[in-house]
Amino acid sequence: MEQIELNNTDSHKARFQNTCLQNGLQISDVQVNQFVRYVEELKTWNQKINLISRKDEENIWNAHVLHSASLLFFLKFPAGASVLDLGTGSGLPGIPLKILMPDLKITLLDSTKKKIDAVADMVRKLELNNIHTVWGRAEDVNRKPEYSHKTDIIVARAVAPLSDLLKWSVPFLNSNSEKQTENLSAPALVTLKGGDLQDEVRAIQHHKRIKNIRIIDIVFKNINAPELQGKKIVVVDLKKE
Repeated sequence: MEQIELNNTDSHKARFQNTCLQNGLQISDVQVNQFVRYVEELKTWNQKINLISRKDEENIWNAHVLHSASLLFFLKFPAGASVLDLGTGSGLPGIPLKILMPDLKITLLDSTKKKIDAVADMVRKLELNNIHTVWGRAEDVNRKPEYSHKTDIIVARAVAPLSDLLKWSVPFLNSNSEKQTENLSAPALVTLKGGDLQDEVRAIQHHKRIKNIRIIDIVFKNINAPELQGKKIVVVDLKKE
């Protein structure tokens, strides 16, 4: 099958949709158009505040959109699950997950006020439902009754070491959640990472709440995406209480 290059600026929309289909993820024209609008809004806001690296703007479809969407190439999130995006930054991966799985209940959390304000504006303009933005530090927000032990799955994208992510995530997670699919069961922490993860995994592997740690290499079918070379998904499956 012919390889698909993803850096051709005149066909991002069609190529992204084809990439999803090639890797087993059905995506409608409406959803693709939502991604187009999201990218436009993200670029507009990036001129005002630093949401993503300016050098990444030309590769935004690969380095950010496809990277976030790739979670659903390898993992099946439970329908209707409550998902908290820890340190969402520019809405990644939370907004792409919401576009691709509209039934998810998404919370976007970030400690930087100007970033969460930008993300809230993007959510409004995209007319996404059942997605909320929260400004605050994870270690403060996770103590509040409306967030404590209310989340099925935490997602995060290169926010911090696994030890910190686990520490912040456990108070958010519903340890009695019954949400599950064949390859993802709540409660769980799902992170997008890169590089050598041995030390990070070693630092948490004996934590009393951990049931299993899985590392999934992000390798696409029939796609050349050099920006994502070496990227991984880390799934930390937690024990129920």
